[in-house]
Formats: sequence, C-alpha cells, structure tokens
Amino acid sequence: MKILVTGGAGFLGSHLVDQLINLNHEVMIVDNFSSGKVDSIHVRAGIACCDTRDKKIEAVFERFRPDLVYHFASRTRFSESLFRLKNTSRYDVDDDLSGTLNVLNACLRSGVKKIVFASSIEVYGDVTTHSVNEDHPLNPKSYHGKAKLKQEQYVESYYENYGLSYTILRFSSVYGRRQEYSGESHVFSSINHCIQNDIPLMLKPRNNKIRDCLYIDDAIKACEATLSSNTNGVFNIGLGIPIGANEFVSKIEDVLEKKALYLPTSKHEQRSHHNHFDISKSTRTLAWEPMYSLYRGLEEMMRPKESKFELTSD
Repeated sequence: MKILVTGGAGFLGSHLVDQLINLNHEVMIVDNFSSGKVDSIHVRAGIACCDTRDKKIEAVFERFRPDLVYHFASRTRFSESLFRLKNTSRYDVDDDLSGTLNVLNACLRSGVKKIVFASSIEVYGDVTTHSVNEDHPLNPKSYHGKAKLKQEQYVESYYENYGLSYTILRFSSVYGRRQEYSGESHVFSSINHCIQNDIPLMLKPRNNKIRDCLYIDDAIKACEATLSSNTNGVFNIGLGIPIGANEFVSKIEDVLEKKALYLPTSKHEQRSHHNHFDISKSTRTLAWEPMYSLYRGLEEMMRPKESKFELTSD
C-alpha cells in the first residue's frame, strides 16, 4: 500500500514510518522539519520537505497518489498553549486548521481512500468521571485541545459530505524513545530530564493528578490496527489505567535508581484531575490493546540508544 505520513519526522510519526516500512508499505513523509529530526527518518522513506499549510502539498499528493494518509503534523502542543497563551498559540491553532484543510482537500483530489488523524486526550478538557469514553462531553481548555477538536470536526465533515473514510485516534500522553527534552517538552520526558539532571520538579509531592499515558510501541500498534479496520469513528488510545503523577515520578525513580527533587508548583492549574481512558471500544473494534505496563515502558525508554539502522559497506 502507498501511505503518506504528515509529521513523519516527528516523535510519533517517525516510529509509525518505521513500522509501515517494516510491513513492506511504500511510505512518503511530509514534514517541514520545524521540530522533526532528519536522523529519525527511515532510509527507505520518501521525503517531501513541505508545510501542510502550503498549497504545493497538493503536488506531493498528486505525484505520490497515496491510498492512505496518516495526518500527524501539528504545530500546537499542550506545553506551548500553557506557556504562550497570548499570541503564538492562537496562530498555531489557525495554522493547524489551515494545514488540515489542505490535507483533506489534497486527499479528495488525489483519490485517497482513508485518512487517520492523530487527536488528543486534551479534547475532553476538565472531567470528573472515573474513566472517559468516546461519548464523554468535549470541552477542551487548552489551545492544543481546541485545535484538535476543530480538526476532528473537519475530518468527520469530509466523510459526511464527500465520503472520505476516516479514523480518529485520541492519544493519551505518549512517551518513549526519540522523545527529546527541549525546554517546552512532553511532561514525561521533562520529568525524566529533571530527575536525571538533578533539576527540582515543579510538582508538589501531595499533588497526585490522575492521567493516562502510553508507551510508543503500543501507540504504533494502534496505528497499525487502522490499516485493516473499515470502521469510521473515534477511538481512545491509552493504557486505560489511572496513573497518578506521584506514581509516574516514583516509577522513573525506580528505573533510574535516583530520587527526584521538588519545588512548589504554581497555584494556576490547567490540567484536569482525572483524565484516563476507557479503551474498551478500541479493544473491541480495532482488536488492539496495550502490552506495556508503565514500568516496562519506562525500562524500554531508558535503554541505551542503539544505532537505528544497520550500515553496510560494499
């Protein structure tokens, strides 16, 4: 199958590309490399250095003629919407919407059969239920969540109006290899970075918010499950087990054999206190379920880096 992956040089996208190529699919990456890494790209993947907002993306689609598109490119991240509320995040939301519309239109013009969109747990916003299923009310608070929800609506409308098949994967917090700390980074890689480098955490030991997380290999297996699924719909993709912030820190401490330092956190809270997934629909419909416990996933994440590809010489 010919598969195009937007954001294919990023954390989630590059792992997906590796797996698709391992399954003998022909893969084209579309990435503007604003955050994606060239050294994360599989040597057998095609590359188009292109922003999804750019109209020339249509030419990329026309030349490659993909059967399936994984739309994983995104400019908004939760950390950015937390630190840059006043200006940049609003424009990043607009950029994401514009990019998604370009991708959807390119899908229609080039005869794409299906699109898989990477959404987020952030679309639910503040929740108080024990577990969140796909029918839970959507009330995102962060710019990241608002942007993802609007894009979901566009994806669904292109199915309703034009018949473009779709799967929306609402990922919990995915962690794993290639997730580098960069100042405004993923919460789990940030915690890991702080503990390893003796940087005090801005987390009160008694502040035990509940969240969901997922190891990267399980996230990629969920993506792989969409290859054979003919069901249009939205699916929660997470561990499905409540993980307290204290528990996550404790697990990292166990793996590193090193204790975390703490600083008082800000009084301003943006995250909900309960946001772990009910994944029964994904398990039932996609025949997928996570295989990595938190501890096992962290052990894999902390393993020494190995060369990604075998180099051969003539």
